[in-house]
Amino acid sequence: MAIDLSKYIFIDQHAHLLLKRQQELDAIGFRKCLSESRSISFLQDHFPQSLFYQDLLSQCGELWGVEGEESLIEYRVKAQPTDYIREMLDDVSIGGLIIDDGFSSDEMIEIGEFAQITGRPVWRACRIESVLESTIKQVNSFPELASLFIESLAHQGRIKTVALKTIAAYRGGLDLSLVTKEQAINDFDQAKSTLMQSQHPRITRRPLYDYLLLQAFDFAQANNLPVQIHSGIGDDDQDLRSSNPLCMREILRAQRFSSTNFVFLHCYPYVAEAAHLASLYPHVYFDLSLALTQNSPIAKEMILTALSGAPASKLLAGTDGHSVPESYWYGALTWKRALAAALDTLIESNFLTIKQAEDTASSILFANAKELYGLEGLF
Repeated sequence: MAIDLSKYIFIDQHAHLLLKRQQELDAIGFRKCLSESRSISFLQDHFPQSLFYQDLLSQCGELWGVEGEESLIEYRVKAQPTDYIREMLDDVSIGGLIIDDGFSSDEMIEIGEFAQITGRPVWRACRIESVLESTIKQVNSFPELASLFIESLAHQGRIKTVALKTIAAYRGGLDLSLVTKEQAINDFDQAKSTLMQSQHPRITRRPLYDYLLLQAFDFAQANNLPVQIHSGIGDDDQDLRSSNPLCMREILRAQRFSSTNFVFLHCYPYVAEAAHLASLYPHVYFDLSLALTQNSPIAKEMILTALSGAPASKLLAGTDGHSVPESYWYGALTWKRALAAALDTLIESNFLTIKQAEDTASSILFANAKELYGLEGLF
């Protein structure tokens, strides 16, 4: 008998905020929220042929009783936004979400409003680069920056911060340098000048950035905050080759960070590499979030690769959902379908008993995140 995970609680350990007025998107706007491409011609001519998008539309059709993209767009425009969002999250039993609110923040609703609309526990992952860029603008010296940066990381708003998050893969790659404080000090003036002169200020790989990123890792360790690390697939402004989790090996092996818990996100096409690292180091974890959504036809195979290489206690579930509720919903739905299929295969091949498979599912979908992040307010 096939294992049924449909009612298992799902803790979304990696997601983002919703767009303001997201229910009013037209077809191209809706597609854009579900694609990593920013090419309008791609979104118009090719994206509708993506297997995962065709499946998403089909699954939405079954949920809402509509058929095709046009009908779905019409339905969601007329729907009451809060009811629509909550029904989707309820359908896949999303019980709580950890939100990186540093993604396109000006276009998104505020995290407190997100918690209110979704009607379930929400925690925050603080994006290190956003804090660094903000603090550099406010100071005139390295000592000021070093102090304000840590103070800002420690700041707790109404939504509790349970993790830090880095997008170093977008800012020069994961092969981080163990720079000295002196190198960072010498780089301060040029780094600030470069940032302030940019039309779209973004800190990128340089001594000051690397030094303070590692300071953030120290802060995370001291405060028992896991550090989420973007790796693998993402937007077109990163070099995929430098987003391999193996690039972080020097940091992972350093005694300085031996008690800092790192969580690699997405990982594809480096799922086996991430699993390998998680099998070696007690402080390394990983998820498959965006990888499963964008490559849902092979989601089962990715989960089997992950579980073949690392203990189930090291694998977490996330959706990388953002902008539209369908992204969280389809991410969780894909996780549950693919995990059930993978576990059925392991049961049939006598690697797991049914009880072991059920325990594995609970760990991945719920328990691992609850323990790693110390989540409170859960049933």
